[in-house]
Amino acid sequence: MLISVLEHLENPQLALSEAHRVTVVGGNLLVVTPFSFPTHGSPSDYRRWTMEGLKVEVSNAGFKVMDGVSMGNGFASLALNLNLLLKYHVQAPHRKFLSLAMILAAPFVVLFQLVSNILAIMLGPLDGSEAFPLAIAVLGEKVKKGVK
Repeated sequence: MLISVLEHLENPQLALSEAHRVTVVGGNLLVVTPFSFPTHGSPSDYRRWTMEGLKVEVSNAGFKVMDGVSMGNGFASLALNLNLLLKYHVQAPHRKFLSLAMILAAPFVVLFQLVSNILAIMLGPLDGSEAFPLAIAVLGEKVKKGVK
């Protein structure tokens, strides 16, 4: 499994090729990468993949792509990113006045986050586009040489 790993690698194809090398024939590889998620992690965060892009990466490493799934939707992505905006940018330590205001407004912030998450859950079924998922997952299988 490579879960939230590939976006942190300068050469993700090298990691996928190595995963193929060490996987037995008939073995599976699950790759999950964020799509609509802010830059994060250490040491670096290099890229985001679409469903088709991640399928191509897994296939190019030698795996047969078995399935791909988009996780989340536009409403979930919006709610998550609003919550992260509040957590990391509005409450930033270098903004002392805003930080003090956020401490005083903490109950309202929690209420806002709760309401935005509930709305995202309720409105999620309305977004069938899969155009703005939170993450992409692809399952690949190592098959015998010559079988695709």
